Amino acid sequence: MTLSDATLRAVRAHGEGAVLALALIAASPIATNAQPAAPEPRSCQQLHEETNKCEAGMRSCDQYVIARLQAQCQRDEKRLPRALAPRDGGRP
Repeated sequence: MTLSDATLRAVRAHGEGAVLALALIAASPIATNAQPAAPEPRSCQQLHEETNKCEAGMRSCDQYVIARLQAQCQRDEKRLPRALAPRDGGRP
């Protein structure tokens, strides 16, 4: 992260208060309307892990487990609540 000349001058002119303000601004999330991503169901995580085993050619790869996890993952994804789209709030 680089600071502009104007920011550096403000820090020098206003001392520690400006440093604290800059730290708070830098720590705040940039996209305040961003919705957190819904967590992936555990069955889907397990499916990815098992699929990776098969792609890597590991002997522990089991196609029956993959078939079972695919069904579970599809079922669990349908049960997850959908994230709401950000509201406009009437702003232009």
